[in-house]
Amino acid sequence: MKRHLLFTLLFLAFATTVSFAQTVIWPDENDAQQVKNSQFDGGLNDWTTHGTVDGVANENAIWVWEADGKADRGAYSGGTNASAIASPSIDNGAAVFDSDYYDNGGTGVSGNGPAPAPHIGYLESPEFSLAGYDNVWLKFNQYIRNFASVTTVEYSLDGGNSWEEVQQVNEDLSYNQSTATNSQLLIPMPSTVDNQSSVKIRFVFSPSTSDPRNYYFWIIDDVTLISTPPGDPVILGTWYPSKRFNIPDGQVPTDSFNFVVDIKNVGGTDLVNVLGKIVLENTSTDEVYFSDSTYFDLNYGDTTRLFFDSYLPTNLDTGLYVANYTVYAEDQASEVKKTHKQYFNVGSLEFDSQEGEYNYYNSVYSVSDLSSNGGVSFQGNSSDGAKYDCYNLNYYKMGDWAENSNVEVRLTSVGVQVSDDTDNDYLSYNAYVFIFQLADTLDENLYNFNFADGIEVDGNPSI
Repeated sequence: MKRHLLFTLLFLAFATTVSFAQTVIWPDENDAQQVKNSQFDGGLNDWTTHGTVDGVANENAIWVWEADGKADRGAYSGGTNASAIASPSIDNGAAVFDSDYYDNGGTGVSGNGPAPAPHIGYLESPEFSLAGYDNVWLKFNQYIRNFASVTTVEYSLDGGNSWEEVQQVNEDLSYNQSTATNSQLLIPMPSTVDNQSSVKIRFVFSPSTSDPRNYYFWIIDDVTLISTPPGDPVILGTWYPSKRFNIPDGQVPTDSFNFVVDIKNVGGTDLVNVLGKIVLENTSTDEVYFSDSTYFDLNYGDTTRLFFDSYLPTNLDTGLYVANYTVYAEDQASEVKKTHKQYFNVGSLEFDSQEGEYNYYNSVYSVSDLSSNGGVSFQGNSSDGAKYDCYNLNYYKMGDWAENSNVEVRLTSVGVQVSDDTDNDYLSYNAYVFIFQLADTLDENLYNFNFADGIEVDGNPSI
């Protein structure tokens, strides 16, 4: 909003979901064994696997082939009602790392399984040749539900004696989140593999350094190496008027909203005629505001920032609102990470941010699949803090009446409350509240706001 535009950036993973025709480097469709390896047809075939439990080699912490493409042996993964990976070759099976089962053995008792957490499972490919190719990309189908694990793709140029990381994937999945069953990742391989005659990759399922409990599973199928894919615009994040979920209704009128979005081309070629759009709606899907960009070009690897027209509401009814950002290009490589939703509520006189309300609206309104189709935010985000933390500052204009020289507004008290239905000892945490008085001559975009030393107006600080 004017004078107090806040930066809300939700970084999304580089990997994207794809479904398009492309020249395949590996497997060679005329080589039956390579095709079997790519599809995990009837087994792991020439893939190898090994694992560790608490740093010690353990033959039980391994990837296995499952004919039905499910991870259904653990106590918390759905059992017979568990979903299978929805990959193109699901009929002939898939590779599964069943962390849930390895930890509890299907009993629901942590540590009662054949390979208790913390465990690591490695799935190592056969060798393949990339001779004659550069700008190579890895594509594979996956279905993952995460609790506290790290999933990584690595590569080796020496037959598996040493490994280098290609990319961590699914890092945007927080506790108990999962991808869609038909999630498909497209990852650029490092230039060091270009024209190499002997390359191996491996998938690694490991515990988080901050939480060793692992869980739940990672299912993989249809692994391929492809040539340069088309361009693909994705939303990296947005600038958005409010950093808090609840906005007092008295602060909405006579103050403009400014919408900005960052877009990156993560495909393999340049893009032309890219279009961005913002639509503000209420929960009845009534359109409140709409703006789109002019068509623009975006070269491979480049990022651009779109500034939409400002919106000056005369009034907004109390209730829930969602700002829908979208990006589109006619020849884009995928349909994912093209949307980003941000919610806010117009209601009470209090500025607040509540984890419970975040969880409620995140589930009830099915805002997005963070690992594939887009993102959602209306308070904390993973770029500068835990997703549910309350942090950063809010700047609010009190309305034209507050600019009357005969009216003086003072802050007399600040209330901070943290509540939860768990046993977390929030009393051991510090809460910091910073309050600024904004000068009348403060630039509306805060350009003359020095966050280190305060606001200077005509050479004098204003606090």
